[in-house]
Amino acid sequence: MALDGTRKALKELGNTASHRIPEDEIISNLRTESDRSVIVFLGTIIEDSLKREITKSLTGLEEQERDAFFDFNGVAGTFSSKIILAKP
Repeated sequence: MALDGTRKALKELGNTASHRIPEDEIISNLRTESDRSVIVFLGTIIEDSLKREITKSLTGLEEQERDAFFDFNGVAGTFSSKIILAKP
């Protein structure tokens, strides 16, 4: 099914963490984008960072369980739920 391939590609892209891209490269690329694109991109970086930090606390979970946790209908499926979970 094509949708499964798309999901897999998006998951792999998500695993290519934005924190591995040099800051100056990110800033340079953002200079040519619209304000809306910049906000969406930076929001995505923040959400990815939250997911990475929350994942560090999820010890003992299988990959499938972790995926379900972050699935849209999962406990940490939305940006706002990730923010709440990340609060100290």
